[in-house]
Amino acid sequence: MTPEERIRIERYNARQEALKAGAAMEAWDVQMMLANPIYAGVGEYPAMVTDAEWIEAAMRSIEERGVAVFLGDVLTTLRGSVGFVDA
Repeated sequence: MTPEERIRIERYNARQEALKAGAAMEAWDVQMMLANPIYAGVGEYPAMVTDAEWIEAAMRSIEERGVAVFLGDVLTTLRGSVGFVDA
């Protein structure tokens, strides 16, 4: 994992804590929520949206921000939510 990826994950986790403490949501928070497949139900996490809703939001985000940015956000949210292991 690159230093930049670690920074993104740390920022993601810090923002999650800030939101839990009552911080106002920012555009970046919403973008990360839309990229997080956990919201569609993964492992122990119950679905908050249907698969179709998550896919539609993902497609819209890809159209607006590009595939590489969206996939980077997916990795950040997964690693921030369930952890990561260095290769």
